[in-house]
Amino acid sequence: MIIFFTNLHNSFLQALLLRVIVSANEARRVKLTEEPQSADALIDFLREKLQLQGDFSLQFEDLDNALCDLSDIAELPKGRAILHIKWKVPVTVSELCDTQSLGSISSLDTASLGSPGRPSSGASPDFSPGCSPSPSTNPSPDHPNDQDEASLEEQRLLLVEASKKARLDESLIKEKMDLTFSLRRKEVVDKQPMVQDLKDRWPALFFKDQIGEEFFRITNKDLVGTFRAAVEKYAPLLLRLYRARKTEFGKDLNEILRRLDDETTNIVRHREEAAMKGLPVFLREDPNQLFNHCLETDSDDVAAKGVSVGILYVLEDCVAEASSPKIQNIAVILEESIAVEDLPDTPTALAYLLGLLYALNISYPKHLKYTFETLQKVFMDIDPKCSNRVRSLKKKLGFA
Repeated sequence: MIIFFTNLHNSFLQALLLRVIVSANEARRVKLTEEPQSADALIDFLREKLQLQGDFSLQFEDLDNALCDLSDIAELPKGRAILHIKWKVPVTVSELCDTQSLGSISSLDTASLGSPGRPSSGASPDFSPGCSPSPSTNPSPDHPNDQDEASLEEQRLLLVEASKKARLDESLIKEKMDLTFSLRRKEVVDKQPMVQDLKDRWPALFFKDQIGEEFFRITNKDLVGTFRAAVEKYAPLLLRLYRARKTEFGKDLNEILRRLDDETTNIVRHREEAAMKGLPVFLREDPNQLFNHCLETDSDDVAAKGVSVGILYVLEDCVAEASSPKIQNIAVILEESIAVEDLPDTPTALAYLLGLLYALNISYPKHLKYTFETLQKVFMDIDPKCSNRVRSLKKKLGFA
């Protein structure tokens, strides 16, 4: 197990973000609001918070990347530290899954060291084979025959420079992204870096066209085209289901349908928006966990705070009296930061969100697992094996 620490030292001015990797298939991130008082306190916290079974000690990598036993928190290197959990008795992945020790590569659970049992305030995505499904668990491909890791790293650096130019050479960027796919995929799958780190190392991966290209490299499917065609096909059927059963789903679905009925222009677009916004409600999940709102005067940090996976609608200010405030921007949030923005509508935003989850190997939020399963298995037609809930929806939509 490896744990990444950011901003750990004497002045605890910001929340501490931990990244815990139990195995190649298990990961979770936890945000602390207090600095650990000692190595033993950190061990106790991790054991309680992550429900780890068995005894372990901690080791850290020094500046020469040598492993040292952690006996004093002050011994940790400044900036970022890498900790290794050293089990006194080996623990298997299956045992960790049985105890439900971890469930996420991208959850942002906020917790205090004084209250390790406190419920998560962020998402808790499922992750990996053996415990729960992931949108993308295929192994990384081999490097091209004429390339090795060193030569591909040189290509990555050239790609970063090309991505910073004011006038992008899209054909060059695509060529370099295609060439470095094996290096990038190995890094994403094996190292499971944080989203911000990937933004720094692979900025082109967050360009709209390259999100679609990466999705195609992984799945051999056209991301936006396939998704938009499915929305066009299923939106009328979904709305019919919503209206037939709206009394069963409370105010959220009724409000979505009421807003749709009030629209008098661009009806097709509003129908598709309503169909997608009603999907988590119809699947008995909380739409407010997926769809978030802020005002245009809010900073990105404020707008994305506490959101690990979601869609953000930026609304114009000074509309307190307006029943339907104008949307100024639509963005995708990952790990409390804006991943991609300036998206035209909800279906497109959901398509790019799904594409990023695949590209970054981030698993679906546990509390929205049926919604994302539907996007993957119904809208994108990837993997026919479904949960009972999604299978029931497929039948209602006319699947055999």
